Amino acid sequence: IAACTGRSSTDLSDGEVSRLKDKIINEGLINVDRALAQVDSAEQAHLFTSVEANVQRALINFNDARWRMAAYYAEKCLDDKTDTSTYCSATMILAQCASVGGEYVKAARLAKDMLAYTGDNNSPRALKFKCKALTQMAECEEKLNHFDEAERLYLEGINLMMENVKPPTRPLYVDPLMFTLLTATDLYLKTGHPEKAL
Repeated sequence: IAACTGRSSTDLSDGEVSRLKDKIINEGLINVDRALAQVDSAEQAHLFTSVEANVQRALINFNDARWRMAAYYAEKCLDDKTDTSTYCSATMILAQCASVGGEYVKAARLAKDMLAYTGDNNSPRALKFKCKALTQMAECEEKLNHFDEAERLYLEGINLMMENVKPPTRPLYVDPLMFTLLTATDLYLKTGHPEKAL
């Protein structure tokens, strides 16, 4: 990347860095080793900070079901709370890895930590992460057969997005909202409430 562009992170706009991250994550779905090498190159060229690079490594490993490696890289990001997106992304990856491993209490605690971190912030990014945290907590409660609490958390996430985003047209808003709607619907179908699902 450095050799081809000759540019540093200060030369790139936020949109260009975001597109580069998306491109590398998409590459990881096809070729994990190549994507990880691209992250290394981007970090060496100062296109990514070390925290951004570790979040990318965590995401690539998570998408390839390498849970331990994903958790390892995500854990390295938790000390830096200066950027909402990287901190919350790392925390969410750790929560999802814990959930995959059956550690539902730990996963829910991590999601609660993320919710506390975002606090009263209602920026688009913060809303996205709040909704994801509530959904993660709901999924954990569902796995523990606490269906009423799971329903409450799903609905809280849905209401949060519907009340604060009008209309929810950007992918940043729509993706977490749609995922929460679908998982809540799935809960209703599993527990014999098709009328609520409808």
